[in-house]
Amino acid sequence: MLGAGNPYEWGTPVLFSRSADNRLLALPQKIVAPIIERKPFEPETIPIPAGPFLMGSDNDAKNEQPQHEVFLPDYGIGKVPVTNQEYAKFLKSGAPEAKGREAPKKLGWWANNDPPEGKEKHPVVGVSWEDASAYCDWLRRETGRHYRLPSEAEWEKAARGSDGRRYPWGNDWQEGHCNVAGKGTTAVDVYEAGVSPYACYDMLGNVEEWCNTIWGRDEHNNDYPYPYRIDRREDEPAKANRPDVQRIYRGGSFYDQANEVRSSARNASGPSNKVSYRGFRVAIQPTQ
Repeated sequence: MLGAGNPYEWGTPVLFSRSADNRLLALPQKIVAPIIERKPFEPETIPIPAGPFLMGSDNDAKNEQPQHEVFLPDYGIGKVPVTNQEYAKFLKSGAPEAKGREAPKKLGWWANNDPPEGKEKHPVVGVSWEDASAYCDWLRRETGRHYRLPSEAEWEKAARGSDGRRYPWGNDWQEGHCNVAGKGTTAVDVYEAGVSPYACYDMLGNVEEWCNTIWGRDEHNNDYPYPYRIDRREDEPAKANRPDVQRIYRGGSFYDQANEVRSSARNASGPSNKVSYRGFRVAIQPTQ
């Protein structure tokens, strides 16, 4: 009994142990997945978590309508477009995927597949969808990781986040946030103010970017109108790698004006076409 006159001292009980950390029970250790180090020639990728996002627009071009919700599983996408120096390593690799692939020499590349001097960190341009796909095939074989071109839905989510914003940085146009109305490409890490909610650079402007999504045979008539279907087979044998089946590209380029670029804008071109303002970025599927 506690109180005055109690002959015993009362206090907080103390436990003593010989363990250095005073643990009486061993706690289960957290299981950490092995970290696979990125190889020097691999593009840096950003993880995009699974979840819904708003795709398209109700107020712009007909092929962007209607705006609708799309749920995507998790994936990764290039932090920046593939650069000249990264593409040069592919061309010089001697790999079967690079066989017959030529550097865009008319755009300043040298005969030994060296990129234009001073433009090593600029995005590669003058590459076809076929070239971009071959680069991804090479990465996949060399690394054992599941590289590919992004679908247009994956590209758009990485550009605008989950809230349907018009531009990577918000709903209002901001001068100086991307390379538009210019005379040429810029280094991929210049426009830090224009990064997307996932910290991806150059999602608008600088260069148009090839996606894996099929458009159809007529550039004026999309065979796969919205709402977007995630179960579309981009690698369907009857359509894949056919020269008459156009692929979608996204993002706009330095060649475009400010009113022409937005996260939802989409266009298409033949898979063998090469122009001086179109490149690509990679996507990566998480290992199952």
